[in-house]
Amino acid sequence: MIEEKTSEEKEVEKVVVGDGVKPDENVEAVQKEALNMVDSANVAADRMEKANSRMEVNLARQEKMQAKAILGGFGNAGQAAISDDEKADANARKMLEGTGYDESLFPAKKS
Repeated sequence: MIEEKTSEEKEVEKVVVGDGVKPDENVEAVQKEALNMVDSANVAADRMEKANSRMEVNLARQEKMQAKAILGGFGNAGQAAISDDEKADANARKMLEGTGYDESLFPAKKS
């Protein structure tokens, strides 16, 4: 006697087997895809590690250059650093400009 499969059994079989693909082939395809993803992730991680090591070298060089610039008396813009006294004098000159007191308080430097 031939047993008829119910519609529910047919649906289960369709899900398990898929669209004509044997379960073993389907598992192998999934495993290959997973391996490809892992391999590509490893390659990406290697590239990131190399880039990070290059960035560390470049950062060290940049820090040395910035330290030389600061110790040499140059600010970030390449201009000589201005002391606090010079800044205060410049601000006072700017405030007193045009009042008549600027020349008497800050006489022009003789060169």
